[in-house]
Order: sequence, then C-alpha cells, then structure tokens
Amino acid sequence: MGTKTKLGIGIGVVVLIVAALIYSNTGLFKGSLLGSTSFRNAKITCHDGSESKRDDKSSCKLQSRWSDIAQTFCKNKCNDNKTKCGMNSLEVENPCR
Repeated sequence: MGTKTKLGIGIGVVVLIVAALIYSNTGLFKGSLLGSTSFRNAKITCHDGSESKRDDKSSCKLQSRWSDIAQTFCKNKCNDNKTKCGMNSLEVENPCR
C-alpha cells in the first residue's frame, strides 16, 4: 500500500503543475509561476533623469529582456554628483495574452 500512496501523490503533484501552467499560458492566471509573462510596453528612467517610452507592437518581451534594454539605454547616465549611474526604474505594462 505504501508504493501506491507514493505513486498517487506523485501523480497529484504533476497534475497540479500542469494545471498551473495551463492557467498561466491561457491568461486565466495573471502572471506566471515561471515568471514568463511578456509585455508590449516599457518606460525606462535613468539616474540622470532621461526617460524612454518603448512600444513593441509586433512582439512581446519578457520583463528580463526589457531590463536588458533599459540597462543598455541607461549605461553611463549618472546623477549630478555621479553617485548613482544606470537604470533608476523600469515599468512594464500591457501584458501579452
């Protein structure tokens, strides 16, 4: 009986993981257990005060990809006393479904 119980628990865990992935990939669940929500828009703010609003109408990008774009855009952009450089903030919006 111990083997059947372990097998039943293992199958139950697999079913829960598959259900969570289906919900996250169909938009029924906002966000994702795997952090794979993609976005069409981003607003980047650098420490020197410069901003960039980006819109990608043709495709979606993961937040990590938007972060890479922001880091590149803000490279060597520092506040007045040069104590902070690079990206100050990143806002992503318009999740893809």
